[in-house]
Amino acid sequence: MKKTTSKPTTDSKTNQPSTKPSTEQPANKSLANQPSTKPSTEQPTNKPSTDQPSDKPENSSSVKESKDADHYKPIAGEPDVGVAVGDPLPWSWLISNENELPSGTKLKFDKEPDLNKVGTYHIKVIAQYPDGSENSSDTIQVRVRPKTDAEIYEPKVKDLELFEGEYRDDSEYITNKEELPKGTTFTHFLSETFVNYERAGVYNQTIEVRYPDGSMDITRPVTVKINSIADAVSVKAFDELKSPTERYIMLKITNRSGKTLDIGMAAEPKDSHGNDLGLITDDNRGPIAPNQSVILWGKFRDQRPYYFDHIDYHLNLTESVKKSANSDLKVEVTKNDDYGYDVKATNIGSKKIYYPNVHVFLLKNGKVIDENEVLMEPDDADGLQPGESITKSFQSDDYDDVELSYTSSYDK
Repeated sequence: MKKTTSKPTTDSKTNQPSTKPSTEQPANKSLANQPSTKPSTEQPTNKPSTDQPSDKPENSSSVKESKDADHYKPIAGEPDVGVAVGDPLPWSWLISNENELPSGTKLKFDKEPDLNKVGTYHIKVIAQYPDGSENSSDTIQVRVRPKTDAEIYEPKVKDLELFEGEYRDDSEYITNKEELPKGTTFTHFLSETFVNYERAGVYNQTIEVRYPDGSMDITRPVTVKINSIADAVSVKAFDELKSPTERYIMLKITNRSGKTLDIGMAAEPKDSHGNDLGLITDDNRGPIAPNQSVILWGKFRDQRPYYFDHIDYHLNLTESVKKSANSDLKVEVTKNDDYGYDVKATNIGSKKIYYPNVHVFLLKNGKVIDENEVLMEPDDADGLQPGESITKSFQSDDYDDVELSYTSSYDK
Protein backbone atom coordinates (compact mmCIF):
# COMPACT_ATOMS: atom_id res chain seq x y z
CA MET A 1 0.00 0.00 0.00
CA LYS A 2 1.37 3.40 -0.91
CA LYS A 3 1.64 5.82 1.96
CA THR A 4 1.11 9.44 1.06
CA THR A 5 2.91 12.15 3.04
CA SER A 6 3.50 15.79 2.68
CA LYS A 7 6.54 16.64 0.60
CA PRO A 8 9.34 18.01 2.84
CA THR A 9 11.15 21.29 2.16
CA THR A 10 14.98 21.61 1.69
CA ASP A 11 17.47 23.80 3.47
CA SER A 12 18.80 26.41 1.09
CA LYS A 13 22.20 26.25 2.67
CA THR A 14 22.83 22.57 2.76
CA ASN A 15 20.36 21.55 0.11
CA GLN A 16 19.21 18.90 2.57
CA PRO A 17 15.74 18.18 3.53
CA SER A 18 14.64 19.85 6.72
CA THR A 19 12.44 18.40 9.39
CA LYS A 20 11.33 21.86 10.46
CA PRO A 21 8.25 22.80 8.62
CA SER A 22 8.30 25.84 6.45
CA THR A 23 6.16 28.76 7.33
CA GLU A 24 4.75 28.61 3.85
CA GLN A 25 3.31 25.16 4.33
CA PRO A 26 0.52 24.13 6.68
CA ALA A 27 1.60 22.26 9.77
CA ASN A 28 -0.12 20.00 12.23
CA LYS A 29 0.21 22.77 14.78
CA SER A 30 -1.56 25.89 13.68
CA LEU A 31 -0.08 29.31 13.76
CA ALA A 32 -1.67 32.15 15.56
CA ASN A 33 -3.06 33.68 12.40
CA GLN A 34 -4.30 30.36 10.99
CA PRO A 35 -7.56 28.58 11.80
CA SER A 36 -7.20 25.94 14.42
CA THR A 37 -9.22 22.92 15.40
CA LYS A 38 -9.34 24.48 18.84
CA PRO A 39 -11.91 27.22 18.78
CA SER A 40 -10.79 30.71 19.50
CA THR A 41 -12.78 33.09 21.53
CA GLU A 42 -13.57 34.96 18.33
CA GLN A 43 -15.11 32.00 16.53
CA PRO A 44 -18.45 30.17 17.24
CA THR A 45 -18.03 26.86 19.01
CA ASN A 46 -20.33 24.03 20.00
CA LYS A 47 -20.61 25.79 23.32
CA PRO A 48 -22.69 28.91 22.91
CA SER A 49 -21.12 32.18 23.70
CA THR A 50 -22.82 34.90 25.61
CA ASP A 51 -23.27 36.78 22.32
CA GLN A 52 -25.08 34.03 20.47
CA PRO A 53 -28.68 32.63 20.86
CA SER A 54 -28.98 29.28 22.58
CA ASP A 55 -31.43 26.33 22.26
CA LYS A 56 -31.99 26.59 25.97
CA PRO A 57 -33.28 29.90 27.28
CA GLU A 58 -31.09 31.66 29.74
CA ASN A 59 -33.98 31.71 32.28
CA SER A 60 -36.50 28.88 31.43
CA SER A 61 -38.89 29.81 34.24
CA SER A 62 -39.61 33.15 32.62
CA VAL A 63 -41.30 31.56 29.43
CA LYS A 64 -44.70 29.75 29.85
CA GLU A 65 -45.43 26.68 27.65
CA SER A 66 -48.62 27.09 25.49
CA LYS A 67 -51.50 24.63 26.24
CA ASP A 68 -54.76 23.76 24.44
CA ALA A 69 -56.66 25.19 27.37
CA ASP A 70 -55.08 28.56 26.58
CA HIS A 71 -56.68 28.59 23.12
CA TYR A 72 -59.95 26.65 23.52
CA LYS A 73 -62.89 26.71 25.87
CA PRO A 74 -66.23 24.80 25.76
CA ILE A 75 -68.92 27.42 25.25
CA ALA A 76 -72.40 26.79 26.67
CA GLY A 77 -75.01 26.96 23.93
CA GLU A 78 -77.96 27.79 26.18
CA PRO A 79 -78.02 28.53 29.89
CA ASP A 80 -81.22 26.45 30.32
CA VAL A 81 -81.66 23.04 28.66
CA GLY A 82 -84.67 20.73 28.98
CA VAL A 83 -84.70 16.97 28.38
CA ALA A 84 -87.39 14.31 28.89
CA VAL A 85 -86.74 11.82 31.65
CA GLY A 86 -84.98 8.72 30.36
CA ASP A 87 -83.78 10.39 27.16
CA PRO A 88 -80.09 10.97 26.32
CA LEU A 89 -78.59 14.46 26.60
CA PRO A 90 -76.34 15.12 23.57
CA TRP A 91 -73.26 17.28 24.07
CA SER A 92 -74.39 19.38 21.10
CA TRP A 93 -77.37 20.53 23.20
CA LEU A 94 -74.98 21.87 25.84
CA ILE A 95 -71.86 23.05 23.96
CA SER A 96 -72.18 25.27 20.89
CA ASN A 97 -68.57 24.89 19.70
CA GLU A 98 -68.08 21.15 20.18
CA ASN A 99 -66.83 20.72 16.59
CA GLU A 100 -64.27 23.52 17.01
CA LEU A 101 -62.42 21.83 19.90
CA PRO A 102 -59.23 19.87 19.11
CA SER A 103 -59.64 16.34 17.76
CA GLY A 104 -59.49 13.90 20.65
CA THR A 105 -61.02 16.26 23.19
CA LYS A 106 -63.13 14.47 25.80
CA LEU A 107 -66.15 16.08 27.46
CA LYS A 108 -67.53 15.26 30.88
CA PHE A 109 -69.77 16.76 33.55
CA ASP A 110 -68.39 18.26 36.70
CA LYS A 111 -71.49 16.80 38.42
CA GLU A 112 -73.37 14.02 36.61
CA PRO A 113 -77.14 14.80 36.23
CA ASP A 114 -79.53 11.89 36.83
CA LEU A 115 -81.40 11.74 33.51
CA ASN A 116 -83.68 8.98 34.80
CA LYS A 117 -85.10 11.19 37.53
CA VAL A 118 -87.19 14.32 37.18
CA GLY A 119 -85.37 17.32 38.61
CA THR A 120 -83.21 20.41 37.98
CA TYR A 121 -79.41 20.21 37.87
CA HIS A 122 -76.72 22.90 37.61
CA ILE A 123 -73.67 21.54 35.84
CA LYS A 124 -70.55 22.56 33.97
CA VAL A 125 -69.04 20.76 31.00
CA ILE A 126 -65.32 20.03 31.40
CA ALA A 127 -63.19 19.68 28.26
CA GLN A 128 -60.12 17.45 28.59
CA TYR A 129 -57.75 18.23 25.71
CA PRO A 130 -55.28 15.84 24.04
CA ASP A 131 -52.29 17.57 25.66
CA GLY A 132 -53.70 16.91 29.16
CA SER A 133 -54.88 20.43 29.85
CA GLU A 134 -58.55 21.16 30.61
CA ASN A 135 -61.07 23.88 31.33
CA SER A 136 -64.84 24.14 31.76
CA SER A 137 -67.90 25.90 30.44
CA ASP A 138 -70.08 28.34 32.31
CA THR A 139 -72.84 26.87 34.49
CA ILE A 140 -75.77 25.31 32.62
CA GLN A 141 -79.16 24.53 34.09
CA VAL A 142 -80.47 21.12 33.00
CA ARG A 143 -84.15 20.43 33.63
CA VAL A 144 -85.18 16.75 33.48
CA ARG A 145 -88.95 16.85 32.90
CA PRO A 146 -91.66 14.18 32.62
CA LYS A 147 -92.32 12.85 29.13
CA THR A 148 -95.30 14.15 27.17
CA ASP A 149 -97.85 11.83 25.59
CA ALA A 150 -96.32 12.62 22.19
CA GLU A 151 -92.95 11.35 23.44
CA ILE A 152 -94.47 8.18 24.91
CA TYR A 153 -96.83 7.17 22.09
CA GLU A 154 -96.39 6.79 18.35
CA PRO A 155 -99.47 6.73 16.09
CA LYS A 156 -99.27 4.27 13.21
CA VAL A 157 -101.14 4.81 9.96
CA LYS A 158 -102.10 2.79 6.91
CA ASP A 159 -102.71 3.66 3.27
CA LEU A 160 -106.28 3.12 2.07
CA GLU A 161 -107.91 2.00 -1.16
CA LEU A 162 -111.60 2.90 -1.34
CA PHE A 163 -114.43 3.28 -3.81
CA GLU A 164 -116.24 6.47 -4.76
CA GLY A 165 -118.67 7.34 -2.01
CA GLU A 166 -116.87 5.25 0.60
CA TYR A 167 -115.97 7.63 3.39
CA ARG A 168 -113.44 7.33 6.17
CA ASP A 169 -113.23 9.25 9.42
CA ASP A 170 -109.78 10.70 10.15
CA SER A 171 -109.39 8.27 13.06
CA GLU A 172 -109.77 5.31 10.71
CA TYR A 173 -106.35 5.97 9.23
CA ILE A 174 -104.78 5.16 12.62
CA THR A 175 -104.10 1.44 13.10
CA ASN A 176 -103.19 1.55 16.80
CA LYS A 177 -105.66 4.11 18.14
CA GLU A 178 -106.76 1.68 20.87
CA GLU A 179 -103.24 1.96 22.31
CA LEU A 180 -103.36 5.76 22.49
CA PRO A 181 -104.70 7.67 25.54
CA LYS A 182 -108.43 8.09 25.90
CA GLY A 183 -109.45 11.50 24.63
CA THR A 184 -106.89 11.62 21.81
CA THR A 185 -108.29 13.38 18.72
CA PHE A 186 -107.44 12.96 15.04
CA THR A 187 -107.73 15.67 12.38
CA HIS A 188 -106.43 15.87 8.83
CA PHE A 189 -104.49 18.97 7.84
CA LEU A 190 -106.87 21.45 6.27
CA SER A 191 -104.00 23.07 4.36
CA GLU A 192 -103.50 19.93 2.29
CA THR A 193 -105.45 18.75 -0.72
CA PHE A 194 -108.77 17.50 0.61
CA VAL A 195 -109.57 13.85 -0.10
CA ASN A 196 -112.63 13.87 -2.36
CA TYR A 197 -114.30 10.60 -1.49
CA GLU A 198 -116.81 11.15 -4.29
CA ARG A 199 -114.25 11.33 -7.07
CA ALA A 200 -111.76 8.70 -8.27
CA GLY A 201 -108.11 9.65 -7.85
CA VAL A 202 -105.05 9.34 -5.66
CA TYR A 203 -104.76 11.67 -2.66
CA ASN A 204 -102.32 12.24 0.20
CA GLN A 205 -103.42 13.15 3.68
CA THR A 206 -101.52 13.82 6.91
CA ILE A 207 -103.21 13.28 10.28
CA GLU A 208 -102.65 15.51 13.29
CA VAL A 209 -102.86 13.48 16.51
CA ARG A 210 -103.51 15.64 19.59
CA TYR A 211 -103.21 14.03 23.01
CA PRO A 212 -105.07 14.89 26.24
CA ASP A 213 -102.00 16.62 27.72
CA GLY A 214 -101.90 19.06 24.76
CA SER A 215 -98.90 17.53 23.02
CA MET A 216 -99.18 16.58 19.36
CA ASP A 217 -97.88 14.12 16.77
CA ILE A 218 -97.94 14.45 12.99
CA THR A 219 -98.23 11.22 11.02
CA ARG A 220 -96.51 10.45 7.76
CA PRO A 221 -98.55 11.28 4.63
CA VAL A 222 -101.18 8.62 4.00
CA THR A 223 -101.96 7.63 0.40
CA VAL A 224 -105.69 7.34 -0.33
CA LYS A 225 -106.69 5.77 -3.62
CA ILE A 226 -110.32 6.27 -4.63
CA ASN A 227 -111.43 3.76 -7.26
CA SER A 228 -114.26 4.37 -9.69
CA ILE A 229 -117.41 2.33 -9.05
CA ALA A 230 -117.77 1.92 -12.80
CA ASP A 231 -114.50 -0.02 -12.84
CA ALA A 232 -115.59 -2.28 -9.98
CA VAL A 233 -119.07 -3.50 -10.95
CA SER A 234 -121.38 -3.92 -13.92
CA VAL A 235 -125.03 -2.90 -13.56
CA LYS A 236 -128.25 -3.92 -15.25
CA ALA A 237 -131.01 -1.58 -14.16
CA PHE A 238 -134.68 -1.03 -14.90
CA ASP A 239 -137.62 0.67 -13.29
CA GLU A 240 -141.23 -0.07 -14.10
CA LEU A 241 -144.69 1.07 -13.23
CA LYS A 242 -146.51 -1.44 -11.04
CA SER A 243 -149.58 0.73 -10.61
CA PRO A 244 -150.56 4.33 -11.36
CA THR A 245 -148.97 5.40 -8.07
CA GLU A 246 -146.18 2.86 -7.64
CA ARG A 247 -142.76 2.62 -9.27
CA TYR A 248 -140.22 -0.14 -8.93
CA ILE A 249 -136.43 0.02 -9.43
CA MET A 250 -134.30 -3.09 -9.72
CA LEU A 251 -130.48 -3.24 -10.13
CA LYS A 252 -128.62 -6.44 -10.87
CA ILE A 253 -124.99 -5.80 -9.92
CA THR A 254 -122.06 -8.08 -10.69
CA ASN A 255 -118.81 -7.68 -8.80
CA ARG A 256 -116.02 -7.26 -11.39
CA SER A 257 -113.33 -6.23 -8.91
CA GLY A 258 -110.84 -8.60 -7.37
CA LYS A 259 -112.18 -7.90 -3.87
CA THR A 260 -115.14 -9.06 -1.84
CA LEU A 261 -117.56 -6.15 -1.55
CA ASP A 262 -120.56 -4.89 0.36
CA ILE A 263 -122.89 -3.09 -2.07
CA GLY A 264 -125.72 -0.70 -1.35
CA MET A 265 -127.96 1.72 -3.25
CA ALA A 266 -129.61 5.09 -2.88
CA ALA A 267 -132.21 6.12 -5.48
CA GLU A 268 -134.02 9.42 -5.97
CA PRO A 269 -137.21 9.59 -8.05
CA LYS A 270 -137.36 12.87 -10.01
CA ASP A 271 -140.11 14.86 -11.63
CA SER A 272 -139.81 16.33 -15.13
CA HIS A 273 -138.09 19.40 -13.66
CA GLY A 274 -135.42 17.30 -11.90
CA ASN A 275 -136.88 17.85 -8.44
CA ASP A 276 -136.57 15.07 -5.88
CA LEU A 277 -139.81 13.25 -5.14
CA GLY A 278 -138.48 11.03 -2.38
CA LEU A 279 -135.67 8.66 -1.48
CA ILE A 280 -135.23 4.94 -1.93
CA THR A 281 -132.47 3.23 0.03
CA ASP A 282 -131.28 -0.33 0.11
CA ASP A 283 -129.13 -1.68 2.90
CA ASN A 284 -125.69 -2.90 1.99
CA ARG A 285 -125.67 -6.46 0.69
CA GLY A 286 -122.57 -8.45 1.30
CA PRO A 287 -120.21 -10.02 1.27
CA ILE A 288 -120.32 -10.31 -2.54
CA ALA A 289 -117.40 -12.32 -3.91
CA PRO A 290 -115.70 -11.46 -7.24
CA ASN A 291 -117.84 -12.43 -10.27
CA GLN A 292 -120.94 -12.94 -8.11
CA SER A 293 -124.15 -10.91 -8.47
CA VAL A 294 -126.64 -9.29 -6.13
CA ILE A 295 -129.98 -7.57 -6.76
CA LEU A 296 -130.84 -4.24 -5.16
CA TRP A 297 -134.40 -3.01 -5.37
CA GLY A 298 -136.85 -0.49 -4.01
CA LYS A 299 -140.39 0.87 -4.40
CA PHE A 300 -141.58 4.42 -4.82
CA ARG A 301 -145.17 5.48 -4.18
CA ASP A 302 -146.58 8.86 -5.20
CA GLN A 303 -150.17 10.02 -5.04
CA ARG A 304 -149.40 12.43 -7.89
CA PRO A 305 -148.18 10.05 -10.59
CA TYR A 306 -148.26 12.68 -13.32
CA TYR A 307 -145.29 14.42 -11.66
CA PHE A 308 -143.03 11.36 -11.92
CA ASP A 309 -140.39 11.31 -14.67
CA HIS A 310 -137.46 9.02 -13.80
CA ILE A 311 -135.35 7.50 -11.01
CA ASP A 312 -131.68 8.33 -10.43
CA TYR A 313 -129.62 5.89 -8.43
CA HIS A 314 -126.22 5.89 -6.74
CA LEU A 315 -124.21 2.90 -5.56
CA ASN A 316 -122.01 2.71 -2.53
CA LEU A 317 -119.30 0.06 -2.33
CA THR A 318 -117.13 -0.95 0.57
CA GLU A 319 -114.55 -3.66 0.85
CA SER A 320 -116.08 -6.38 3.01
CA VAL A 321 -114.39 -7.54 6.19
CA LYS A 322 -116.14 -10.90 5.85
CA LYS A 323 -115.50 -13.74 3.44
CA SER A 324 -118.36 -14.72 1.15
CA ALA A 325 -119.70 -18.28 1.43
CA ASN A 326 -122.00 -17.98 -1.59
CA SER A 327 -120.10 -20.58 -3.58
CA ASP A 328 -121.00 -23.17 -0.94
CA LEU A 329 -124.65 -22.11 -0.56
CA LYS A 330 -126.99 -23.82 -3.02
CA VAL A 331 -130.38 -22.08 -3.38
CA GLU A 332 -133.31 -23.66 -5.26
CA VAL A 333 -136.82 -22.32 -5.96
CA THR A 334 -139.59 -24.77 -6.98
CA LYS A 335 -143.35 -24.55 -7.35
CA ASN A 336 -145.35 -26.45 -4.79
CA ASP A 337 -148.79 -28.04 -4.93
CA ASP A 338 -150.39 -25.26 -2.90
CA TYR A 339 -150.12 -22.61 -5.63
CA GLY A 340 -146.98 -21.24 -4.14
CA TYR A 341 -143.25 -21.89 -4.19
CA ASP A 342 -140.58 -23.40 -1.95
CA VAL A 343 -137.14 -21.94 -1.28
CA LYS A 344 -134.50 -24.48 -0.29
CA ALA A 345 -130.97 -23.60 0.77
CA THR A 346 -128.25 -26.20 1.33
CA ASN A 347 -124.72 -25.88 2.67
CA ILE A 348 -122.72 -27.93 0.15
CA GLY A 349 -119.36 -26.92 1.60
CA SER A 350 -117.24 -28.23 4.46
CA LYS A 351 -117.49 -25.14 6.72
CA LYS A 352 -120.32 -23.63 8.70
CA ILE A 353 -122.20 -20.81 6.91
CA TYR A 354 -123.55 -17.77 8.74
CA TYR A 355 -126.23 -15.24 7.80
CA PRO A 356 -127.59 -16.85 4.60
CA ASN A 357 -130.03 -14.17 3.39
CA VAL A 358 -132.05 -14.73 0.20
CA HIS A 359 -134.12 -12.30 -1.87
CA VAL A 360 -136.57 -14.01 -4.23
CA PHE A 361 -138.09 -12.02 -7.10
CA LEU A 362 -141.00 -13.60 -9.02
CA LEU A 363 -141.52 -12.38 -12.58
CA LYS A 364 -144.44 -12.74 -14.99
CA ASN A 365 -144.00 -11.72 -18.61
CA GLY A 366 -140.69 -10.11 -17.68
CA LYS A 367 -142.10 -7.96 -14.90
CA VAL A 368 -141.61 -8.36 -11.17
CA ILE A 369 -144.88 -9.43 -9.56
CA ASP A 370 -143.70 -10.37 -6.09
CA GLU A 371 -140.61 -10.31 -3.90
CA ASN A 372 -139.67 -11.80 -0.55
CA GLU A 373 -136.66 -11.44 1.70
CA VAL A 374 -136.01 -14.76 3.33
CA LEU A 375 -133.76 -15.35 6.33
CA MET A 376 -132.73 -18.92 5.58
CA GLU A 377 -131.33 -19.61 8.99
CA PRO A 378 -133.49 -18.28 11.86
CA ASP A 379 -130.73 -18.75 14.43
CA ASP A 380 -127.66 -17.07 12.94
CA ALA A 381 -125.60 -17.93 16.00
CA ASP A 382 -125.76 -21.61 15.09
CA GLY A 383 -125.22 -21.09 11.37
CA LEU A 384 -125.94 -23.62 8.64
CA GLN A 385 -123.88 -26.77 9.20
CA PRO A 386 -122.15 -28.59 6.29
CA GLY A 387 -124.74 -30.76 4.49
CA GLU A 388 -127.65 -29.08 6.31
CA SER A 389 -130.67 -27.80 4.35
CA ILE A 390 -133.60 -25.60 5.20
CA THR A 391 -136.80 -25.05 3.20
CA LYS A 392 -139.47 -22.35 3.45
CA SER A 393 -142.74 -22.15 1.53
CA PHE A 394 -144.60 -19.07 0.26
CA GLN A 395 -147.93 -18.42 -1.42
CA SER A 396 -147.95 -16.45 -4.63
CA ASP A 397 -149.82 -15.83 -7.82
CA ASP A 398 -148.71 -17.64 -10.92
CA TYR A 399 -145.22 -16.78 -12.13
CA ASP A 400 -143.00 -17.90 -14.95
CA ASP A 401 -139.52 -16.75 -13.90
CA VAL A 402 -137.47 -16.25 -10.74
CA GLU A 403 -134.55 -13.97 -9.92
CA LEU A 404 -132.44 -14.79 -6.86
CA SER A 405 -130.14 -12.64 -4.82
CA TYR A 406 -128.41 -14.08 -1.79
CA THR A 407 -125.45 -13.50 0.47
CA SER A 408 -123.73 -15.55 3.14
CA SER A 409 -120.54 -15.55 5.14
CA TYR A 410 -117.99 -17.85 6.70
CA ASP A 411 -117.46 -15.25 9.38
CA LYS A 412 -119.79 -14.90 12.30
